[in-house]
Amino acid sequence: MLTSMYSGLSGLDANGTALSVIGNNIANVNTVGYKSSDVAFEDVLGAAIGGEQLGQGVTVGSITSAFTQGAFESTNSSTDLALSGNGFFVVSDGTTQYYTRAGQFTFDANGNLINPQQMSVQGWLANPDGSIDTSAAPTNLSVGNTVSSPSATTSFNLGMNLNGQAVDGETFSNSIDVYDSKGGKETLTVTFTYDQANNQWNWTATSSDPAATVTGSGVLQFDANGNLISPTTDPTIAITGLSDGANSLSMSWDLVDSSGASNGSVTSFASASVVNTQTQDGFGAGSLQGVTVDEHGVITGSFSNGQARALGQVVIADFTSPWGLTSLGQGIYGASRASGDAAIGAAGSGGRGDISSGALEQSNVDLSKEFVKMITAQRGFQASSRVITTTDQILMDVINIKQ
Repeated sequence: MLTSMYSGLSGLDANGTALSVIGNNIANVNTVGYKSSDVAFEDVLGAAIGGEQLGQGVTVGSITSAFTQGAFESTNSSTDLALSGNGFFVVSDGTTQYYTRAGQFTFDANGNLINPQQMSVQGWLANPDGSIDTSAAPTNLSVGNTVSSPSATTSFNLGMNLNGQAVDGETFSNSIDVYDSKGGKETLTVTFTYDQANNQWNWTATSSDPAATVTGSGVLQFDANGNLISPTTDPTIAITGLSDGANSLSMSWDLVDSSGASNGSVTSFASASVVNTQTQDGFGAGSLQGVTVDEHGVITGSFSNGQARALGQVVIADFTSPWGLTSLGQGIYGASRASGDAAIGAAGSGGRGDISSGALEQSNVDLSKEFVKMITAQRGFQASSRVITTTDQILMDVINIKQ
């Protein structure tokens, strides 16, 4: 009789544990990145009586997380990341690495990418040229004090027409901003003067920097159709002695292609002189304005000077047995002997999932399934309590025999 009472007690304990797990799943239905847990029961084998094996109730064999994919919810933050497929984001408290599916990441005051627990997201930092060495050890991802260095102008182009019906001595000027090696802006002015005797346009260049010396002049000649026929090589304009102490500028004026023929940017048709477009390849220093993250976890910065450059790449950890990870709360997991060591790599490689920026993975809890499990656990709990009350009544009847 006492055996049946203890079996009923084990049923209360096991089903009570199941109800606790189910309640925790339901409570976390809106927790970002949460993975629901399942309880597995095991029977308890007791002694053999009369050649028959007598069970002694039930016990909880394991509580395992179900790492199925959760739905995505779009957000307005490019640093909110969701992982589609296998793997975990890697975060560190400075001494230990942890793993999570909750991608609610933001930049702190120092430019470090962190999660809500102030742990630093791990990844590879980009080199100054934007290249990323994925064979290096991961480190804290940081964009603190990131700037875009200036680049001096080496080439410019003017999309323009010089009046094909100009009179002798007619002039036309155009100015274009160029940049020196320090990112300083210089205004380059090219002045054109029509020489009727030679049917050509003579040009000279000047700079807005009064201390600078400009070397640059030449001739533009056109055929009867208004197409450029001379020069057949790109002219060069040099600016030396810049007042800010920057290196001398040497710029080519992009007029012809590799064969020496006009690229069509400058014409001399019978219409007013005008510049329609102008481009140059230099830029000043720029400050970071925002970031984007692609499906491989590459973080690209956009700068105020119009440039974009890779700043780093988020790493993804995968495990042979993610079910062996130890849940530490707050969506954080720790590696264990059961999970195996983390295999670190880039998103989209080696079976790892892809990253979606501006999205968060929601809980994978299925409420309808949890309510069904709650009903069965409740019935198991009630039935086990009935076993105890019934056994108690029988024992009372045995005691009453003596009376």
